[in-house]
Amino acid sequence: MDDQEWIAAWINQWGDRMTQLADSIVHDYMTAQDVAQEAFLRLYRWHQRYPRQELTVGWLYTVTRNLAFDAIRQRHAVRVDDEVAKGQSNMAAFDTEESLITRMTVWEVMDSLDSVDQECLRLFYYADFSVVEVARRMKLTSGGVRTRLYRARNRFAELWKEGSHGE
Repeated sequence: MDDQEWIAAWINQWGDRMTQLADSIVHDYMTAQDVAQEAFLRLYRWHQRYPRQELTVGWLYTVTRNLAFDAIRQRHAVRVDDEVAKGQSNMAAFDTEESLITRMTVWEVMDSLDSVDQECLRLFYYADFSVVEVARRMKLTSGGVRTRLYRARNRFAELWKEGSHGE
């Protein structure tokens, strides 16, 4: 399979899901499409540099998520600058700050989980895969996926409480 076929297969399989993930973070479909496109461009470049390295969808989710947060930060900075330049109240510029902080904190807690648990949670909750689909993707049994999800949710809750995010 040549590089163009390889990236086309990834885009066909994961393009909509990466756009949905980005849209769930940035809440702007056009920006989400740009984020997903950039994520696939980075995937392609990475594959060209390291053609023998195996890539997982978790890598693509992480890149997409990081790019989406970068887009929010950039949009937020422009919004604040515009508000200050107009001499208006900055309160409107910060209306999404709390939700952004919560989303960023969720991802920080996710990042502290075991990589297999992270991938399980991402596939199940963010990619909207069924337990059977997650099992097939991760080469686990359905029971193994359910056990991983149970433990990962409990560990996530512990870490969330330790960080005092649940208050």
